[in-house]
Amino acid sequence: MPEPRPEAAPSAAHLRGATLLSLLAALLLLLAVVLPAERGLDPLGTGRLLGLTAMGEEKAALDAAAARHAARLPELDQVTARLAAVEAQLRRLQPLVDLATPPAANSPAVLSDGSQPAAQPAHETVLTLAPGGRARVQLEMRRGARADYVWNAAGGAVNVEMEGERLGSTRGAFPRGATRAQAEADEGRLIATADGYQGWSWLNRSGAPVTITLRTSGEYRGIRLPDRDAENGAG
Repeated sequence: MPEPRPEAAPSAAHLRGATLLSLLAALLLLLAVVLPAERGLDPLGTGRLLGLTAMGEEKAALDAAAARHAARLPELDQVTARLAAVEAQLRRLQPLVDLATPPAANSPAVLSDGSQPAAQPAHETVLTLAPGGRARVQLEMRRGARADYVWNAAGGAVNVEMEGERLGSTRGAFPRGATRAQAEADEGRLIATADGYQGWSWLNRSGAPVTITLRTSGEYRGIRLPDRDAENGAG
């Protein structure tokens, strides 16, 4: 039986050829696949065909954005440090600012005798006017006093007139104010030009009872309410 022959060892030329082929294959793979996919570079045009170039361009853009962000981090740190220093300085100066800031000053109305009005009261007055009924409500006020009001009519509209009466050396009726026909609500502010009474006169010309709800608050000393007969249709 013949003995097996040992395999012949590759020659040096064969090894050089194999190495060269491997290098060429690696270079081809780098140019055709790696560069388009990793860097967005496509020297052979294969990246476009294989859809690798877009992926590489997106990755390159992300890498560039990350590099720009990393470059700005020292600047952001400096800005944060400066803001912290400014806040610390403001906290140290706040006691001085508090000492230099005067308290808020109120400016209440000054009455005719030079005094200030008492604390502002708040009232709600409810009147029911029969058909044809009239009612007057007036606030006792000193010159310069102010009073806010809001009223509404439930059950129908009414005629309303602003009126008043002076007291003291200027005794007599105030000039008649605004008159409104068929009104259902109103709001505003009274400012007394003299000591006396100022308020409203309502007249119900409808055929059904009407309820007036008046809410007032401000610098007045009292409320003069109508007689019950006036609410029930006298006049």
